[in-house]
Amino acid sequence: MSTNLPPGRYFIGDPCYVFSRSDWDNFACDAILDGRETIQDLPYFAAHTLNGDGLYKGSNGFEFGVDAGLLGAIPVALITKTPDPGDGIIVDCPGGLDCEENDGIFTFGGLVIDTRKSEGGDEDADLDSRF
Repeated sequence: MSTNLPPGRYFIGDPCYVFSRSDWDNFACDAILDGRETIQDLPYFAAHTLNGDGLYKGSNGFEFGVDAGLLGAIPVALITKTPDPGDGIIVDCPGGLDCEENDGIFTFGGLVIDTRKSEGGDEDADLDSRF
């Protein structure tokens, strides 16, 4: 699965961390799980991690927490809940952002996140306190 997102600023991480609980439950989760190409008319990218929830180390050294079994690139214009510093990163992409998931390996431009195994311990760790 791959897409090219238009120029803009994007949150890279688990999409559940940038939506209020009601927005996640009312529109964002359904859009993502249904495979829609946009949320509120804005293109995004999201795909399931290979091993569900856990911590996945990116090629930039950041450990991305996952609590909804997803990683993605969400336009900051869609953010309805400020993510915690450990939830993901925000990137400026003036030339757009190439996103891909292939057998559990995600690429967001030059950033690679391998979700074939979880880092930092138990893959079933409860990260829900950050959601």
